[in-house]
Amino acid sequence: MSGKRKEDLIIIILLVFLAVTVAFVVNIIGPTKPRSIVIQGDGCGHYDYLPAIFVYHSVDFTPVFQAEKQRHGKEYFGHYFHKVNGVFINKYTSGTALMILPFFLFSWLFSLLWGYPLDGFNVFFQYSPVVAAIFWIVTGLWFFIKLLLTFGIKKKPAFLFGLMVLFGTNLFVYTFITPAFSHVYSFAVMAMLLFTIRKYFLLFDNKYLYLSAYLYGLLILIRPVNAIALFVLPLLADSTTIFFKAFRYATKPGKILLIIFFVVFAFSPQIIITTLQTGKPFIYGYANEGFYFAHPQIINFLFSYRKGWFVYTPLMLLLFPAIIYFFKKNCLIFWIFVLFFALQVYLFSSWWNWFYGDSFGMRPMIDFYALFMLLISIFITKIKNRKILLIAGLFIAFSIFLNLFQSYQYAEGIIHPDSMNKKAYWYVFLKGGSRYKYKIKGEDESFYGKLDKRPYFTTENNIDNPPKGWQNRLKSFPDPNNSSNKIVKLSRKIIYSPTFVYYIPKSMKLKNNFYIIFNTRYYELSKESIARALFVVDISNHSKKTVFYKTFSLERLPGGDSRQWKNSHIGFKLPEIQKSFKKIKFYIWNMGKGTFYLDDLKISFYQYRRPAS
Repeated sequence: MSGKRKEDLIIIILLVFLAVTVAFVVNIIGPTKPRSIVIQGDGCGHYDYLPAIFVYHSVDFTPVFQAEKQRHGKEYFGHYFHKVNGVFINKYTSGTALMILPFFLFSWLFSLLWGYPLDGFNVFFQYSPVVAAIFWIVTGLWFFIKLLLTFGIKKKPAFLFGLMVLFGTNLFVYTFITPAFSHVYSFAVMAMLLFTIRKYFLLFDNKYLYLSAYLYGLLILIRPVNAIALFVLPLLADSTTIFFKAFRYATKPGKILLIIFFVVFAFSPQIIITTLQTGKPFIYGYANEGFYFAHPQIINFLFSYRKGWFVYTPLMLLLFPAIIYFFKKNCLIFWIFVLFFALQVYLFSSWWNWFYGDSFGMRPMIDFYALFMLLISIFITKIKNRKILLIAGLFIAFSIFLNLFQSYQYAEGIIHPDSMNKKAYWYVFLKGGSRYKYKIKGEDESFYGKLDKRPYFTTENNIDNPPKGWQNRLKSFPDPNNSSNKIVKLSRKIIYSPTFVYYIPKSMKLKNNFYIIFNTRYYELSKESIARALFVVDISNHSKKTVFYKTFSLERLPGGDSRQWKNSHIGFKLPEIQKSFKKIKFYIWNMGKGTFYLDDLKISFYQYRRPAS
């Protein structure tokens, strides 16, 4: 074996060793491990193609939806599934499932050998995305390192830059903590695509051209919005002359047809599945979701405490000096990247849910980290001043430390997955341990559309004179601070507030655009006496069976003065109102059995209007 191949093998072995070790620590021997459930959140939607096809032998996701509902409980209503022509489809495309497929099949084999149920969700299946993520992160980093080598960066620093993108960004979370999400797979395919396009520009070899076409189609299959990667490919050419020569060569009639063929072939699994489901090769899977192009949340997207990219992935601030470097050295790269970056941030921040739900940091950016780190790596290797290099090194070390610590906080429930703000961020900054777990509670649920100005229905119980529909069996007494005002008291013995029962009218049936705002006022008699008090919504059917149940905390963040009246509210979506639904109960549950007063319980139903798409 030549010395070069030995070095390559050593790098691959090191990458595999690191990935396996970290995955073992995160999933097996962490503080609350081993994990029995790995496939969670949006990862379920990406993964569910596999049990649908291999367990239920169907592209109708109805049986998968029913299985997921049994696994997740009564609050689950499958936001990634919706009906088209009577068939449940999956709003996510099948690319992530395709990347996990070989490891799913190994899990199937192990389940057969050890006698586990072939349900697609036993512990072997749960860990198939873990193994898949290990394989694809090693593959992605290997091609990223090979990409850096084509720009004259030596192997040792290239290897370190690979570790930097893994441990210094939220790619770490989506590789080891939530491996069923799409992003580690997009990162790997993007790294391979950048490498093959770079080799095509260097060698004008058709095999790299056609492989790039296939990888581009696969990138879109994983996440359709990744199609914008096409605009950054000129960055990989050493000059405009080379780029236009390569472009002319690639767009000859015979070659362009082959390129289109390979792109379509890569995307064909989705075309086949969608055709079988709906009779049409293409549909817009994100029903009732879209973009607010007139109101992009650019500042929030980049800098907010909720999910801001630079707040949770400060390593990427190095893009700014890198861009300045290319402005001075290579205007082609500078302008192409600036225009692409502006388009990317504008597009991603225009999504109706600009913070992308339950997640760590700004996850849609992860797919392009191979590109970002390429520019940062070139810039760092060009630094000659030792002081500047030292400052850069210290900043990188701090960014890696902060990323790993905040990844731990996210995994342990210290950082909330969608409801961080300035106060919450600094409350848990660099803090760990069980004392801070799940202390930050959720904000109002988001929705795509705009609430009607007037409520569909509203009711308010001020305790003095409870209106119709309120079951008010609690004894009321005067407010200590205002004797003319009546209040109720919850305590160790009295754990339920007055309850409002709403009988669902026919006009609400089969609608899925109702939003509830539940308000109250509370007065704590001791500190944190409402720490475990919950808003509750409970929907039951005509058989008196609960079909939907969800809770929300009264207190968003611990602390503050007790013995004074405070306002609390929660906003949340109702699931689609089925014909079998009969009534909805609303109340407050004093689960922690603290002592506090309640007053002014108000419930308002709103409909939200979705923008025309």
